[in-house]
Amino acid sequence: MTRFQFSQSSSRAIALVLVVALMVGCASVNTNGIRRHRGRRLPAPRALVIYDFEQTGASIGLDANAGSGDSEDGLSEEELATREEVGRVLADVLAKELEERGILTSRKRGPIGVPPDTMAVGGQIITVDDGSRAKRVLIGFGVGKSRMTSAAQLYALTDAGPDIVWEYQNTTASGPKPGILTTLPIGAAIQGFTLLLLVVNGGMSTMGELSSSATSNAKRMAGELADAIEETLKTITTQR
Repeated sequence: MTRFQFSQSSSRAIALVLVVALMVGCASVNTNGIRRHRGRRLPAPRALVIYDFEQTGASIGLDANAGSGDSEDGLSEEELATREEVGRVLADVLAKELEERGILTSRKRGPIGVPPDTMAVGGQIITVDDGSRAKRVLIGFGVGKSRMTSAAQLYALTDAGPDIVWEYQNTTASGPKPGILTTLPIGAAIQGFTLLLLVVNGGMSTMGELSSSATSNAKRMAGELADAIEETLKTITTQR
């Protein structure tokens, strides 16, 4: 095979890789609400109290990461610290997103309570998968994407006292932006393919990837969850 033929063959192979990457690399953010409250409409809350999301789903009987690691939850101290930060960011951004929708909020930590004239939102981080940073940086288009799932609950004061009136299941994944190789001329991309083979399984981080992909996922998730909570309030409460 001549050098020209090899170059053509490599170009076609890389082009095929990029097409496949584009097809499978769709970003996704999804929140499913699970209806629980079916009684009379509740008074519209004066505000929503947003609590930090818990590090795991242990409190609701869900812990997809149990069975490995250093802690009782199957997670290392580093992973738990990351989840604590993600849970805080998710709650912070959720409060901001709700405020932008005209819903007054306040932020708290600790055991969930429902003060008079309010409702509360709590939740749990179920899974955090950072994916492959090298693949995201070099190929992009969703290849090596990170994923995160969480659960959330809306609490209110009912005739039976403080209770969960709505639940949410949330999933999100990193977006399909192009990677470094896809922005290079085809000749340079061919030369860079060797670099991809060297780092694709490594711990490479660069540019925006230096920040936590889980934190980015939490911010995307917060917007979708805010939409769902806004719709829930329209469904189960009397409007002021």
